[in-house]
Amino acid sequence: MADNLSNNSSPSGTGDSPPPTGMGSPPAPPIATITLCLGSSCFSRGNSRNLEVVKDLAKSLPAPVELGGHLCEGYCKSGPNVTINGKLYHQMDPHAMVALLNHFLPKL
Repeated sequence: MADNLSNNSSPSGTGDSPPPTGMGSPPAPPIATITLCLGSSCFSRGNSRNLEVVKDLAKSLPAPVELGGHLCEGYCKSGPNVTINGKLYHQMDPHAMVALLNHFLPKL
């Protein structure tokens, strides 16, 4: 007796084909990693606005930006605090944020 197999058979016998391989390209690596302090002091003193600045600017970039947030790390007196590519920056207002991002991110 022979097994009845068709081209649409899968090892599970459900008829589902395995997912295609080799299609598409992997996502581009982030061009910068930006982390904002979202603790109550930094957030209320400007990181709520800085977050919007980063999100708006990231929409126009040719590659992704890794954007994250964290809770207080104890630098409240010098906030709002933002970390870009591992370096901590203090007293960031939206104007300073734009200037810093223009330094780190590619020109369009």
